[in-house]
Amino acid sequence: MTTLVTVVFAIVATLAAAAAAAILFWVRSLATGQRAVCKELEEVAASQRRILEKFHSLAHRQRILSRKIEGEARADAERGVDREHPEDSGEKQAVKEDVLFMAKRGLDAAQIARDLGIPRGEVELILDLHRFGSNH
Repeated sequence: MTTLVTVVFAIVATLAAAAAAAILFWVRSLATGQRAVCKELEEVAASQRRILEKFHSLAHRQRILSRKIEGEARADAERGVDREHPEDSGEKQAVKEDVLFMAKRGLDAAQIARDLGIPRGEVELILDLHRFGSNH
C-alpha cells in the first residue's frame, strides 16, 4: 500500500510541477506580449505627436496666409488693384515666417522643405540669413 501511495504521490507531484511550469510559461508569454503591446502603443503615441505637430504647423501657416490674403485684398481694394497672381513679397514673408516657426519647433531643413513644398536650399538660405541678421 505504501508503494501505491508513493507512486500516486509521485504522479501528483509530477503533474503539479508540470502545471506550475505551464503556468509560469503562460505568465512569461503574457509579460512578453504586454511588453510588445506597450512598445507598439509608444510608437503610436510618437506618431500621433508627429501628426499633431504637423497639424499645428499647418494651422499656423494657414492663419498666416489668411491674414496675408485678407490684408492684401484690403490693400488692393483700396488701391483699385486686381491681382491675378499673388506671388509677391507678402507670400515670401509668409514662407520665411513659416520656416522660422518650424525651425524653432526643432524641425530640420529637410523636414521644413518637405512640409512647405519648397527647395531645401531655400530653407537653408532663410535660416542662414536669419542667423546672420541675428548676429549683426
